Amino acid sequence: MKALPSLKCLDTRGREGGRRPYLPLVAALLVPLALAACSLGESEADEKAAPARSGAVKLVERGEAAVSWVGESNLRLRDGGSIKLGAAVNSTLIGTLAPAAVPSPSGAAIAYNSWRGRAPVIRIRDLRSGRESILDEGAHSPAWAGDGRLAYFKALEPELGDPQRYLGHVVVRRSRSARPERWTPGAGRYVVAGWARGRVLSYRIGNGFPDLLVLDGPQRQRLLARGTALVAFSPDGRRAVVSRYRASPPLVRVVDLGSGRTVARLPATGVDSVGESGSWVGNLVFAPTPSGIAVLRIAGDALGLEQILGSEGAFPVGLLEPQGTADGRRVAAWGELQPRPRQGIPDAALVECDRLTLRCTRAAVGSSATPPRPVYNPSRP
Repeated sequence: MKALPSLKCLDTRGREGGRRPYLPLVAALLVPLALAACSLGESEADEKAAPARSGAVKLVERGEAAVSWVGESNLRLRDGGSIKLGAAVNSTLIGTLAPAAVPSPSGAAIAYNSWRGRAPVIRIRDLRSGRESILDEGAHSPAWAGDGRLAYFKALEPELGDPQRYLGHVVVRRSRSARPERWTPGAGRYVVAGWARGRVLSYRIGNGFPDLLVLDGPQRQRLLARGTALVAFSPDGRRAVVSRYRASPPLVRVVDLGSGRTVARLPATGVDSVGESGSWVGNLVFAPTPSGIAVLRIAGDALGLEQILGSEGAFPVGLLEPQGTADGRRVAAWGELQPRPRQGIPDAALVECDRLTLRCTRAAVGSSATPPRPVYNPSRP
C-alpha cells in the first residue's frame, strides 16, 4: 500500500440538542470549551470555476470521497485501503479545535489522539511498516510542521483527574526521537492548532471561549485574539482567517500573524457565526457555520462571502472541519445527522460536497460519539 498517494487527499494549503449547541459548547460538561487541512499537494483552487450559487445541499445516500478519514479505531485511506489502528481514536479533550489525526509531511505516517488508561496519549502509525508507538503520555493535539517538528500539549501529570485542572505546556520536538522543549512560559490548558511559518498557534482554554495565542519560539508567547476561532491559515502561512466566537454581527477577519494587524474584515452580510478548523485553498476559504459551509473569497486585502452551502435539512448543527479539494470545487466535512425517533446518540456522516451542483455524497457513517473525521494537516506551508 502506498502511503503517500493515500494521504494526499486534500490540498488545503493555506488553510462550530433537542438541538445541541454549536460544537465549542458540546463538551462543556466534561471539559469546558475543550470541544469544543491531507494538505500535501502544491496546486491551488481554480479561480476560473463557474459561478457558485447558495442553497441547501442534497444528500446522496452512498458514494466515495477523495479524503482519508478516521473513525473509532479505523483509518480509511483515499485509495480504498483500510487500516486497523492500535487503539481507538479519541479527541475528547480537543473537540474540533484540532484534527483527530494528522499526516506527517511525507504522508508516510499519521499522529492521532487516543487514550491509555486515564491518560490521553499521542500515537504515531507508520503506514509503510505498520509499526505503531506512543509519542508521549498526558499529551494531545499534535501539529506536524513541514520540517518534521512536532508541537503538542503535554500535561504536568499524565493522568486526567479534574479536567479544569489538567494543566501543562505546549512543547516542541525537533524530531520524534528528540526531547520535548517547552514553548509556553506558564502552565495552562492548551490545544495546539497548527504551525505557520515556524510559529505555533495554540488555543488557551479558560472558563469562557478559548483565546488564540501565537508562539514565536520557546517562551515567546503573545495573544492574537480573545475568544477567537482559527478558521484557516493562508497558503504561505503568513496570514490567517479568524472569527470571534458568538459575535453579533459576526467578526471575521484576515490577520497578519507576524504583527497581529487586521488586513481585512468580512462584511456583516449573509453569514452567521463562524467556527474553527476550516481550510484556505487558493483564494477561497471554507468556513463552518451552524447552518452549513460558508465559502469566502479573498482578493488582495478584501474578504467577501461567495456562497453558503446550507446543511440544516440533513445536518441540524452544521458541517464541521470543511476541507476544500485542490480544484476549489469540492469540500469534505462531517456532521451529525437528524436523529431517528428514540435514538439516544445521533449518527454522524462524512460527506464530500460539490459546491456547484450542491450535492453531497455520504461516504461514511458512524456514531457522533466517535464520528468519521477527515485526516488533514492544517499547518502551513
